[in-house]
Amino acid sequence: MHQRDNLLQFGLYDLKKIPNLLQSCSQLLNDCLTEQFYSLRLQRVVFALLALSGVFTVCAGLSILISQGVETDQPRLGLPWLTWHVRFDSLSGLFSQIAS
Repeated sequence: MHQRDNLLQFGLYDLKKIPNLLQSCSQLLNDCLTEQFYSLRLQRVVFALLALSGVFTVCAGLSILISQGVETDQPRLGLPWLTWHVRFDSLSGLFSQIAS
């Protein structure tokens, strides 16, 4: 929320040419950026999901470190003709533990 003014200016940058639309969009964007817009329950759910992703990262890193093996995969993400190659070894397991 410290960058609220910058986000508001960025969101309304192209709308300055249309004054009627600028006023209504400015009010809508301003309302969406208030802290009361997000409920406490939503904030807690997001925090819990982030904590859970951290736990899974630690578990994945530890399992790679303990097994001392190499896991490779080609997940089907993005465009069909561009494949991703993912490789997890002991070094990547160590760096995931440091980052977590």
